[in-house]
Amino acid sequence: MPQLIATGFLLFLIVAAGKALIGYLDMPTVYESWSSRECVRVEAADGTPMGCDDLPTKFHHVWVE
Repeated sequence: MPQLIATGFLLFLIVAAGKALIGYLDMPTVYESWSSRECVRVEAADGTPMGCDDLPTKFHHVWVE
């Protein structure tokens, strides 16, 4: 019985880590101007361009000139 609990817990940890990794890799990238502090462009995780109109709540932040 303890081995079954340990196996279930380990499986849960693996699934949770995988879900967190997928969520991290699916975040868009926001390019922001260093001088004006304004959004220059937004790029989805697959590389397609998005607009700066509606910034997502979570994103990778990249400073540009």
